[in-house]
Amino acid sequence: EEKQNKSNRIPVLVASLSATFGLAVVFISAFFIWRRRNSRGEENSQEVQLLDLVNEHSRETFNGENGERSQEFPSIQLDVLHAATNHFSDENKLGQGGFGPVYKGTLANGKEIAVKRLSETSSQGLVEFKNEIMLIAKLQHRNLVRLLGCCLEKNEKLLVYEFMPNKSLDFFLFDSKLAAQLDWQKRFNIIKGIARGILYLHEDSRLKIIHRDLKASNVLLDHGMNPKISDFGMARIFEDKNEANTNRVVGTYFGVLLLEIISGKKNNGFHHLEHGESLLTFAWKLWSKGEGMELIDQVLVPSCVASEVLKCIHIGLLCVQEDPADRPAMSSVIFMLASDSTRTLLCPSEPAFSVGRAIAKPTEPISDDGVFSVNENSSIVPQLLQSLALLHVVLLVACLTFTYLVILTISFDPYFQRYWANIIGNYTANSAYERDLNSIFKEITSITKSNYGFYSNKVGEVNAMALCRADVCSSCLTFTFLVTLTISFDPYFLRHCANNIGNYTANSAYERDLNTIFKQITSITKSNYGFYSKKVGEVNAMALCRADVKLDVCTGCLNETISRVKLDCPNNKEAIGWSADCTLRYSNTNLSEKLEINPQTCLYNTGSTADEYFQLRLGELLSDLRNKAASGGALLKYAAGNSSLRASERLYALVQCTPDLSEGDCNHCLDKAATNGILRCCLKQRGCRVLSPSCNLRFETYPFVEAGAEFPPPPSPSGDRQKEGMTIFLPLSLLPTTC
Repeated sequence: EEKQNKSNRIPVLVASLSATFGLAVVFISAFFIWRRRNSRGEENSQEVQLLDLVNEHSRETFNGENGERSQEFPSIQLDVLHAATNHFSDENKLGQGGFGPVYKGTLANGKEIAVKRLSETSSQGLVEFKNEIMLIAKLQHRNLVRLLGCCLEKNEKLLVYEFMPNKSLDFFLFDSKLAAQLDWQKRFNIIKGIARGILYLHEDSRLKIIHRDLKASNVLLDHGMNPKISDFGMARIFEDKNEANTNRVVGTYFGVLLLEIISGKKNNGFHHLEHGESLLTFAWKLWSKGEGMELIDQVLVPSCVASEVLKCIHIGLLCVQEDPADRPAMSSVIFMLASDSTRTLLCPSEPAFSVGRAIAKPTEPISDDGVFSVNENSSIVPQLLQSLALLHVVLLVACLTFTYLVILTISFDPYFQRYWANIIGNYTANSAYERDLNSIFKEITSITKSNYGFYSNKVGEVNAMALCRADVCSSCLTFTFLVTLTISFDPYFLRHCANNIGNYTANSAYERDLNTIFKQITSITKSNYGFYSKKVGEVNAMALCRADVKLDVCTGCLNETISRVKLDCPNNKEAIGWSADCTLRYSNTNLSEKLEINPQTCLYNTGSTADEYFQLRLGELLSDLRNKAASGGALLKYAAGNSSLRASERLYALVQCTPDLSEGDCNHCLDKAATNGILRCCLKQRGCRVLSPSCNLRFETYPFVEAGAEFPPPPSPSGDRQKEGMTIFLPLSLLPTTC
């Protein structure tokens, strides 16, 4: 019967693959047909719709916002623009944009204008032209360029803007000689002006607009070097800003532009400089080390105000955080720019972009009305490349689907069944029940003598029984255990893989030394109470368990953490793993007596509070525990305690450093964890864990410290530590800390 079922799987796989490939072919064919029909229809209706659009806007009157007067939006005749630009002569050409050249013109009355002439090969066809006219004509703000009119005659599509005599920001910013004309006060005013313009687009205008092409070349400067945002060809209207899909951002984020203004360097191509990294990464590292002033353009040194520069760097890093939910709204940016203090600013996390490119550009879904925007010249070549890229994606999905079906069919027991007793209840992570259950699992899978397929045992509250066919018991139970082990991994495990350090190769000396250390860590037979430090060959390793947990819990946690780190960071020469009860670090550089605050991460519970009294009591408790832990001596840097809140509620906390740190380093590490870590992710939470390589802290509104752990008296500084290369320490008293 089993052979019959296995043979039956082959047609199923073939049918699945055929169906997937067939769907891919149908989808691609439909896409090509849609593209062809859409382009033909667009060409045929373009002139009529554009004429209707111009007539419509010629009749409308737009009421200016911010107190500016209303104005008519005129259609300007082509011969007038020919005369103004000297027939679009090269002498009048101001520059070349993604959609075509821009010319300077002078009308008969002496008024200077800028004329944007959309090229015939430009990707800005009817859609983008209509988009730009509708947007700019309805917008009135001192930091937005003003559209004076448009023209559509003889296959020409022209937009007429007010003329900006000082060209664009990049003309000055990235020129070694002209950059000196932009002192700090001018740059700070430009930053604030750009922010005001974006805020108007995002929140204050009647429309909800994401510019999506914000960069230095699209910021124009008037006579007084005041910024005006231009080029709305990539903008998009959102009637409800909550529906805005801003996954795709073409050009540069405001945060990146802010850092470019401060440094005088382009983010795009910054990796070609001596730093070998992107502008964002470079700024982040300087700011993290307290050396943010080294980022500034040297021409700003005589005129800059250090507090304002550091504040702008701080805001810029907040705006480029990896998680969009962590980035501040433009209204918050305006408030922060106007504030005189940075103490209230949150601590930014590491930027999302680590290579010297302008911006990652994920694919944006086409909007419901078929409108989509691009900023490159279009031709059959990029369209073909786009279609080929789509084909690759579809084929990749088909390949992965087929691979998954093969693995699913071959690797898993097709007769496996399970029953979940949901009415009995659940156990919590790292509870005694979970530890007893895992203990039984390990015993089952490590049977060395014949038990004739039957096993029965009780550990703590857990009762277990296993029954196998005698000839397959070992392999059957091992497979079942692996499935259970995968499910029961610590759900709060976090890791950091140092991808910039390098990788080791399989069967290399580094891998052998690393495995040697792993075996030593997980085979500790005497009480080391959580701390282990060792060097084998090039590998340096350090492990730290919570001082209150027992030896078996510590080794079990380290064993699981090692498995997860090896799985998540394969072949990385440096990595960190944080589990509920332990931390594991290894590297090819020295770790001993070295303070490492970053990378810093955190976990928090979902119960939030806005109670200022809670925050006050938390600060007092953490400050007290921090001082106790830091002064604990060379063998121990640990403290735990609790504090009363209101009524019968209490606040519990634990802090710990690796005991090789000095008192000052431990104090500094925990201070950064309490300030930066809590402010960044769990300022208003009722429970949180802040994790750094050298220290960690945790607070909850329920007891979580293992109060029953026993600790022998501390050994002398000499002895086992020198012989075994281990550090042994004892925890402080776990008596409650009351106020």
